[in-house]
Amino acid sequence: MFLSSFLIDFDHYLNAVRITKKFGFFSALKFYERLQKKEEKEKEFGIKKKGIFQPFHTIEFHIFVLALGLIHEVFVYVFLGMVFHSILDFAYLAYKDKLYKREYFLIRWLIEKL
Repeated sequence: MFLSSFLIDFDHYLNAVRITKKFGFFSALKFYERLQKKEEKEKEFGIKKKGIFQPFHTIEFHIFVLALGLIHEVFVYVFLGMVFHSILDFAYLAYKDKLYKREYFLIRWLIEKL
């Protein structure tokens, strides 16, 4: 459960690799530092954009992992760790007035992409 609360953020790393074409962990950190500075400047001008899509943070992925829990109980603990992580993410985003940044539904993201 503890590990899954961290592993859910692997999609952040995958997005950084996809965009920067660099596999280094520190490259990913630098990418997100630059992105955060850019987003803060945009917010100063009233620009509020969605962030990079993070599939592991969607409701559908959570449900998928919970369904895997029907096959093996370890996935129930993975699910609980993910829910704990997501609650903390939601609280942080609400505190920072950044709830608009995250897409919570895979279906809605797919519809927007089509």
